[in-house]
Amino acid sequence: MNEGPLQLAHSAGYGVLFGLSAFCIVYLRRYQSSAYSGDVEATRKVILPAFESLFWVLCMISMPYTVYFFWALVNDARRPTKSLVLLEILLQGRQCIVYIVTLFLHQPNVSNRTLINATGIAVLLAVIPVLLTVVYLQINPIEPPQVTTALLYYLLISYRAGIVCYYIYLLFFPMNRANPRIIRWFCAYIIGFHALAFIFMTLYYHGMLQSGARIVLLTSFYASVTPIWIWYLLKADTQYWRGLIHTNSHTCIDEAVSTKGIHDMLEMHRDYVIDFAHLKLDSKIGLGTNAQVFLGQLHGKYRVAIKVYAPREINQNTLAVFSQETARCTMFKHPNIVHFYGMCVQPPKVCLVTELCVCTLEERLTQSLTYVPQVLMMLDIARAVAYLHSFNPPYLHRDIKPRHVLVDQQHTLKLTDFAACRQLNGECLTMQGTPEYMAPEMINGERGFASYRESADIYSLAITFWDILHSAQEKYPTSYSNNFRLFELVLDGRRPHLQSEMHPVLEDLLEGMWCGTPEFRPSAASIVKVLESVQLSLVGDIAHELYHFPFENDSTVQSKYTLSLSGEALVNSLQDLHHTSSLSDSIRLGNALMDAGYLHHDRHCKPVDNYLLKDIYVLQISQSPLDCIQEDISIHGSTGRNYNDPAPGDCDCQHNAQGFYKRQQRTKNKVAMDNARSLFPMLAPLQQPSIDNNSIAIALLD
Repeated sequence: MNEGPLQLAHSAGYGVLFGLSAFCIVYLRRYQSSAYSGDVEATRKVILPAFESLFWVLCMISMPYTVYFFWALVNDARRPTKSLVLLEILLQGRQCIVYIVTLFLHQPNVSNRTLINATGIAVLLAVIPVLLTVVYLQINPIEPPQVTTALLYYLLISYRAGIVCYYIYLLFFPMNRANPRIIRWFCAYIIGFHALAFIFMTLYYHGMLQSGARIVLLTSFYASVTPIWIWYLLKADTQYWRGLIHTNSHTCIDEAVSTKGIHDMLEMHRDYVIDFAHLKLDSKIGLGTNAQVFLGQLHGKYRVAIKVYAPREINQNTLAVFSQETARCTMFKHPNIVHFYGMCVQPPKVCLVTELCVCTLEERLTQSLTYVPQVLMMLDIARAVAYLHSFNPPYLHRDIKPRHVLVDQQHTLKLTDFAACRQLNGECLTMQGTPEYMAPEMINGERGFASYRESADIYSLAITFWDILHSAQEKYPTSYSNNFRLFELVLDGRRPHLQSEMHPVLEDLLEGMWCGTPEFRPSAASIVKVLESVQLSLVGDIAHELYHFPFENDSTVQSKYTLSLSGEALVNSLQDLHHTSSLSDSIRLGNALMDAGYLHHDRHCKPVDNYLLKDIYVLQISQSPLDCIQEDISIHGSTGRNYNDPAPGDCDCQHNAQGFYKRQQRTKNKVAMDNARSLFPMLAPLQQPSIDNNSIAIALLD
């Protein structure tokens, strides 16, 4: 018979298949770009980025068929052929695409590795009937006008019957992913395709070539819409990964190897789930054993740090570890603890999204520091530890060190990495931490377990304080970097050497904090009080210098005990007096003045901030600089105070200076506010100073 119409049908069918696959890629990328910018409608239209690779595979399979048939149509459209091998290749090209999608949905995750596995199995399933046909024709050649034989016909029919039985099974027992209704419709569509294949094969077997060719033509057009079905199927699976569809609770699939575990985790942390369409991973800045750290963008506007876990296998243990770390991150809310914005499931990756800081304290200590910023750093870390210990029962960080402390743009220190953090429950805990920072009672543990309390964190905090005060110095020169020798020195009562010119209060504080007897070490709350008294003494002298500084700005207004000045005049004068060398240092010191009670915002509602340099501040010089502060904000975590509550009284300056102030989100109307509702009020915009990527990555991965 004339092959022109058939070749035209195949060209059109595979051309449509290739075109729709390419269109899906373009469509996905377009709306993905809009979703990054916060477009709510675009978010609903975006499927998982991992599925883009699947559409590329569809393009790679359909493109050779499309090119071949268009070439044949143009160059030899009327060449007659009755090749069963060619017919089987045409049929299996489309089936291979369907097999890939079906097998892909059976995988425990959607990584490129699972896509490769699914593709390999699908190609094998598609090649089997082609090989059967080739081998049979080599053994028993068919002479024209005969098209096929009974044995070959029944072999191929039996093979396809097995495939159809599998899809009938999925009609009643769909995969534990996506939407069961969509899966059933997809299976019905595939069964319809095989029904058409059965019909034209039977017609060819009985010699009805014209009728068979017409059914082949119909089958070709029927199969060309496969990418549309695949799109709806993957979109439903995307909704599943987003946690928007509830799967059957009576499923018999093992929790340890199914995707239901991630779905349950999404339900548990629903309030902190970030839609993957809003999160973009940029450059990788660090690589660890179980995770990687990326610079990323949230809503296309904000830069964030993204800790990415991509386990080889999603099982109960990996989900439990990730869920526990997520739960701790969502629980801790304090200005001196790195801010957690949410978690994101972007199969095969699971991500923790945190604020992006400038560098770690370890990196910051490579720079020369004066006494005042050193004390402010110590106070920041002490407040973070006091907050952890204020819970009932308290939380222990168990790995406090400069590498696990980040420095933000305002030079405020933030404690991070809570992977080892545990709540004190009275039982023995595992020996955890870095040797130089481990308390003696932890070193004395047996078989990997030890009995210790909050005092173990206090010891680590003391060694961290020593690092701040003695940057670039070695703690134990005689240990020769040998951990066993180091443990001997610590258990023998040896401690790092203190410089002779150290402030006597700080010297007494450190000696108490690293005392060999845990019961004699001070609490974190009392450490904060001591450091606040040192801060008060140090910044008091700076306040008097500012009061007597010869301002040239007409906007400053001076009275007997007060001085009104703009934020810009404040930061400039601190640099002119050589107390600071940068805007960030000046803002940090300005907030220290406010924290000590010497500086106030004119409306007592804002801190010193680089966004508020035009605001007016009041410098107060009096015998009682803390008269307007009715209680100590930073210590009340130890008595169960909510750190997010405003300070009592009319003055919130100390409360704001310590970092509890949050900028008001500006929205045009309530509808816009509802659409833009998020957990990210303090995110920094894309324009940022240089960031030490390596040190941040080390802090998040360590």
